[in-house]
Amino acid sequence: MPLGLVGAARRVGDLVDAEVIAWGVRRAGLYIMTKFDGLPARLSESATRRPCRSVPHMSMHHLDLKQAWHEIEAVQAEGLTKAIGVSNFQPMHLDVILHGARVIPAVSQVCTLVAYGPTSSHRVSS
Repeated sequence: MPLGLVGAARRVGDLVDAEVIAWGVRRAGLYIMTKFDGLPARLSESATRRPCRSVPHMSMHHLDLKQAWHEIEAVQAEGLTKAIGVSNFQPMHLDVILHGARVIPAVSQVCTLVAYGPTSSHRVSS
């Protein structure tokens, strides 16, 4: 039976709850990561609805990174998440959101593929 995003999230939550009980650990001490694929106009109002799959489906041609980050900060301020971060951001994208950010991303997850080699913005000097 295929699960939608909400169904899958609920199933994962049920599995985590079962393991927390089985292992006797505190759920509050766990950090569970999730991602938003695209960003609804108002995250906090759409937390229980299935998110849009891509920017074109949101009837938008431009996603304002700074505004999107402020929306994510608001979700954290409302206590809906412990920490917030970014995924697959280039340094220039981080510069955009950090200018005026109230919260610095706790995580910057990046995809590293050896086959593609480093780009000039990702080179590590020896």
